[in-house]
Amino acid sequence: STIRPTLTAGRYEKVMARAPHESSKCWQKAMSLTVWVYRLSGRLPAEEKSGLCAALRRSATGVAQQVADADGRADVNDAIKHYESALAGLRELLTSALISQRLKYLRGSHIRALRSRVAKVEALIDADLEGCLEERDGELGEPLPFRRAA
Repeated sequence: STIRPTLTAGRYEKVMARAPHESSKCWQKAMSLTVWVYRLSGRLPAEEKSGLCAALRRSATGVAQQVADADGRADVNDAIKHYESALAGLRELLTSALISQRLKYLRGSHIRALRSRVAKVEALIDADLEGCLEERDGELGEPLPFRRAA
């Protein structure tokens, strides 16, 4: 689980100078996924450049961006929202890929490879999210809320 520093006005510049999200395994995997999706989406026909190709790339990029945002948040509730958005981005990515497969732009092997990569990123996001939920509930002294099924 990622430990985020409490950002006071005086510490903000120091934290941003060292870019804490860049050392996060979750962010690194999300970045690798993004690069892989960019290469994969290059297989789509030219007429999909602003359609499915853009949707695949936007979803993948958004996952890495949301993880970076979550890692940089001092407020645990803000971090939770960003991790949840990253998980939503993974679902959007898979949906766009499945549409691409139905249109015969991607093969089953591409989808299997994507699912494997997405599962790895999802597991890391889930672990960081769980840490945030535990941190929040430890501060509030309340039980963990209902979580989605794995």
